[in-house]
Amino acid sequence: MVLQGRPAGTDRTLELFRVNHHLASIDWGAISTIDYVSEGGAPLKALVIHPPGHRRGQSHPVLVWVYPGTMIRGKQDYWDDRLLPGIYNLQLYAAKGYTVLVPSMPRAQELSGGPYLHMKEGVLPAVDKLIELEGSDPRRVGLFGQSFGGYATYSLVTQTGRFAAAAAIDGIADMHTTYGAFDRSGDGWPGIAQDKGVNPTIVTTAMRMPAQAYRDPGIYAANSPIMYTSTIHTPLLMAHGTFDIRGSVAEAEEMFTLLDQQGKPARLLRYHGENHSIALSPANVRNLYDELIAWFDLYLKKQQ
Repeated sequence: MVLQGRPAGTDRTLELFRVNHHLASIDWGAISTIDYVSEGGAPLKALVIHPPGHRRGQSHPVLVWVYPGTMIRGKQDYWDDRLLPGIYNLQLYAAKGYTVLVPSMPRAQELSGGPYLHMKEGVLPAVDKLIELEGSDPRRVGLFGQSFGGYATYSLVTQTGRFAAAAAIDGIADMHTTYGAFDRSGDGWPGIAQDKGVNPTIVTTAMRMPAQAYRDPGIYAANSPIMYTSTIHTPLLMAHGTFDIRGSVAEAEEMFTLLDQQGKPARLLRYHGENHSIALSPANVRNLYDELIAWFDLYLKKQQ
């Protein structure tokens, strides 16, 4: 950031203040977009961030960052911002030798059956197109996302074995639990607890569930990844804040318990005091980033 000023009565511009000088010397990962077609035939774009120093013809392990509702229009998208904080800064993963892919995941205005079965539509074709264009190794593709992206991660690994490893951060696994959870950040304020939360509205609007949980409990079960752990064969890392006001940490604990009882590779990280975004403690942010890199290195780079 640069602060400049102009002395009165002159045309001269003076630099008054400059911070973050070091950013000018960083070798950023190159950003591009690719065109592809969704499973339903819609033309879409995906964002690609290559590792610094990438050369045409090089192949790197791939990390797919997912968040339903993402629509990539071109470069200068939200997800290619170099100054995104903490785990959301996708340049940090490119800096560790990964090609980062951000597919478009359009959401229909209405989903009569709920969102679960729609998670693949924009994601898998983007992975296929990247492999076609760059010769990426399909055995070295990982998947991760946060919040609704954590739900997408859970949903995808219950429906496909395409990914060598996955990580769900603050993910929603049980629609019933998310729908009814109180907003703990409002506990110290006047009012009735259930009236201070917005989860029922989020679930039926942003997440496109077609009915309230009490009206159609079956569709809530059908859209809950927790119901399909027997189909998961992807090593799964879960990270969750214990003070999460959207998806309770209990959802990650339930997922881990069911996977562990089946002898499936899973790891659970609980960050005490963290809310829906693990961002309050710099130490927690650094630890989670290190854990994510270690997890993906274990499963995506061991074949190199």
